Parts: sequence; C-alpha cells; structure tokens
Amino acid sequence: MDDRSRRMGRIGLVLVGLTLAVGCATPGNYRILMDRAVGESEERLVGSWGVPANSYSTGDHKFLVYNRWNQVGLQAGACQTTFKLINRGDHYEVESASWGGVGCIAADQ
Repeated sequence: MDDRSRRMGRIGLVLVGLTLAVGCATPGNYRILMDRAVGESEERLVGSWGVPANSYSTGDHKFLVYNRWNQVGLQAGACQTTFKLINRGDHYEVESASWGGVGCIAADQ
C-alpha cells in the first residue's frame, strides 16, 4: 500500500468516527436531557448549569435563562434554554423547560 492509500484510509476512518459521533447528537437527546431536569431543585440546577444569563420572578414562579454554544462533533450552534421553576415553600424546583436554536442538541445519555 502506498503513502497516498494509507492517508486516504486514515482520513476515511476519521470521517467514519466523526459521523458516528455526530449521529448521536440530536434534538431528541436534548429533549431527554431537559425532561430529566424536571423536579430538580434550583440549587442542583444552578450547580450543574452555572449562573443563568438572565432570570425573572413572578408570583410563585422563577424563570432561569441560559444561552449556550453547543458543539458535538461537527454540529454546532447557539441554544437558549429557559427553565420554569415553581415555589415549593422551602425551595424552588424545575417545573418545565423550553428551548430554541440549532445548537439545542445533545449526545446519547
């Protein structure tokens, strides 16, 4: 096998690996990730996501907004995620999540 054939073989293997990695990053996997956040405490959410870019409180609800740039393999883009939290008396917990943007993808969990 000559050098060119070996290089092409290596490039092919890299492309196959990237395709497999990218193929696992989907909006559906992001939905699963968001569904798992429901019921989490505000403390735990902020512990894993960090300080939100924005927040808003009204009545018994808080809204925490996160702006992220996600990249999984060759897929990348901006994603805005908003968590709606409800006051449970002694703590707030995630009631629901909404998101938008081409970067709202996640790898298999």
